[in-house]
Amino acid sequence: MVPGGPNGVSDTTAVYEMPNVVGRYARGKLQEGPLDDVRVQDQHWRDFAQFLHGREEQLRGRGQEQALGEIAEEIDNVRAAWTWASERGLEEEIKNSLESLYLFHSARSRFQEGEELLEKAAAGLEASESESPEPTRERSLIRCQLQARRGALRFRLGLYESAKGILEKALPIARSLGPREEVAFCLNNLALVSRALGEYEEARGLLTEALTIGREIGDPFGIAQSQHNLGMVSFSQGAYEDARRLYEEGLAIRRGIGERPAIAFSLRELGDVAIALAEHEESRRLYQESAEIFREIGNRWGLAGCLYNTACAAYRLGEYEEAVVLHEEALAIYTETGDPGFIANSLVGLGNVACATEDYYTAEDHFREALRNALRASDTPVTIQGLAGVATVLAKNGEEDTAVELVSLVLHNLSADEEAREKAGSLLSEVESRLEPQAVAAAVEKGKTRDVLGTAREVVEGRLTLDGLKEAAVGLAREVSVFLFTDIEGST
Repeated sequence: MVPGGPNGVSDTTAVYEMPNVVGRYARGKLQEGPLDDVRVQDQHWRDFAQFLHGREEQLRGRGQEQALGEIAEEIDNVRAAWTWASERGLEEEIKNSLESLYLFHSARSRFQEGEELLEKAAAGLEASESESPEPTRERSLIRCQLQARRGALRFRLGLYESAKGILEKALPIARSLGPREEVAFCLNNLALVSRALGEYEEARGLLTEALTIGREIGDPFGIAQSQHNLGMVSFSQGAYEDARRLYEEGLAIRRGIGERPAIAFSLRELGDVAIALAEHEESRRLYQESAEIFREIGNRWGLAGCLYNTACAAYRLGEYEEAVVLHEEALAIYTETGDPGFIANSLVGLGNVACATEDYYTAEDHFREALRNALRASDTPVTIQGLAGVATVLAKNGEEDTAVELVSLVLHNLSADEEAREKAGSLLSEVESRLEPQAVAAAVEKGKTRDVLGTAREVVEGRLTLDGLKEAAVGLAREVSVFLFTDIEGST
């Protein structure tokens, strides 16, 4: 037997790794006295609840890598102990350990596993309430915290509508129960969902309230998070200098408290601003520094974002081969973590590169698959980006009227981000020179009446694609010829 322990060699209570045959023998002996078995399991959970709780502060600051490594080494014990506590509704231990459990799974991009563990605990607490008809304030708060963190992880899985529903239920409960840091957590994560859905002003309102709470309670983590998220909203709306200011203010706080994952995210978003302002060398420096941190702490989701953003920078510089390699690396990670919204982002990026190299059928395939995933995620801004890409493909292949319809849809939709608007505006200027003014005006008006989701489904189903439009044109030509032939026959 190899002695180990959830708290290192100084633990007074040891945990042992043992061969399976020994484990089965030991468990059989314990089950001869079931009360003793329960006591051992309870003690096992208490040890690991203390282990997790003791690493919460490290997970937020300078000791994160060490804490993540220690939890990873004990993850099987942690999972077993958490399952035991969830089934028995042990609320005190769940309360003390849930934040560390959430932070670990978030930092290590283990979103699905983390969400399932939190859901298990929420279900266990709900089931145990049948024994006490009046749930205590403490138990209601724990359930609220579990659900809010479930919502946050579902957002990271790209399940935006589901995440929104969970967080919208948790927010009023947090408000009624009183801990303001929990209210701020719900506001920040609900704002991230709103931004992903293209609801920018709603997101800004939620974040302004969260930032006010953070300042009033003196929470540097919360202040930096709200500033960062406000920066993301400003960036989506094209206010790049405002975004830079907010990111830099948040980064200064994060450097002060040593919150390395958050530092990496700040650097990455500052890289996005640099790209938008054509500061390409600065963007690469920022992405490289960010990627190094993500690699060191094992955050693959964050690393994928760096790869994606660096690919976008390479694309803008005309370095298409490098852009494809980086987009494909990012796509592989997002596919692994199961996030349809970010899968869609990577596919749009690959479609843009294919357009730039005039490989339009490959581009169309990428945009079509991107729209399929964006619809799964209910990600309106990425859906609009995909439609802007489809418009480019159509315009380059003689389908200018339909391309102008899609461009008009993009330009007149409030959920379109600045990048999609720029692409659509540029394409419209190009196509206008090849069409009659009346034809452009008619297509623009028709595009205003198009629905984003319905149009995306037309692409996914193959109706609004190069082949689909050609088949429709051939079918129409056949109908016309049949009509004319019939008309001629009837007149003879």
